[in-house]
Amino acid sequence: MAEAGNIKLVKRKQLDTVKWEQCISFASNGLIYARHYYLDIMCNRWDALVMGDYEAVMPLPWKSKMGIRYMYQPPFVQQAGVFYLKEDKDVVGAFLLRAKELFPFGEINLNFRNNIPNASSRNNFILDLHKPYEHLRINYRNDLLRNLGHQETDDLKYTIPENYHSIAIMYQQLYAGRMSYGKQAYEDLHRLCSKLAESGQLIARIATLNGNMVAGCICFRDEKRIYLIASATPEEGRKLSANHFLIDAIIKEFADTDLILDFEGSDLPGVAHFYQNFGAMNQPYYFTGWNRLTWPLSMLKPSYDQFAVTDL
Repeated sequence: MAEAGNIKLVKRKQLDTVKWEQCISFASNGLIYARHYYLDIMCNRWDALVMGDYEAVMPLPWKSKMGIRYMYQPPFVQQAGVFYLKEDKDVVGAFLLRAKELFPFGEINLNFRNNIPNASSRNNFILDLHKPYEHLRINYRNDLLRNLGHQETDDLKYTIPENYHSIAIMYQQLYAGRMSYGKQAYEDLHRLCSKLAESGQLIARIATLNGNMVAGCICFRDEKRIYLIASATPEEGRKLSANHFLIDAIIKEFADTDLILDFEGSDLPGVAHFYQNFGAMNQPYYFTGWNRLTWPLSMLKPSYDQFAVTDL
């Protein structure tokens, strides 16, 4: 059983990044979002909770307003929560209780192994790429196969872009209005892309027609997964079902590898249906929050009564 007294707050500057990376790398639920270099770019400030000798860890992204510190979910960090070398049903609750002591308010996405009572689940579709492409294609749904069949007469090309930043720019232009991210988030995404490109962890691919980009995607990779971070398809590409072509080409390129394609969502029915067309399975992650702010500040935020000490 996890002991709360064995969980320590460690400031970012004092973090042993070698041990941190070892924990994330060997954890069965390790994800790229928890890498220290990823968080350093996407969070202005973050500290951590560490159990023992980095046997379990939890990043603590935080902001401050009116002198009150609170936890939040950074942009382009789909899942966080507790990562551990040895699974323990009590460890997640122990970490969250400690986080609640440190921050009077918090809204965070827990990872797919952090299911706690009363947390709300969110869809995340994944596709195991361990089989040859021909075997993976067997699980494609008929409407996807029809779309791909129509493209056989189109002159769509699958290629690596000369400038991967062009995909991020198009993504921002097309979808920024639908998302709550500010300008800084997209600037940070560009910086993160550059960082991961240096280490070979960036995968940027586009579909072109007559030399023009009609769909593009930015993926990150680690030793376990390929993460579909940003996918953008303009109007011309939608008419050509270019995104179907692009995802299919990525699956073909990385089929028969020890990787999982992580589609990064979605709770939107149309997007979820699109991912399921490729035979993807839902591996949900979890949202939780708490509000211990004093009145009247407590009235300005959701109550989040689902995160009660007695629930854990």
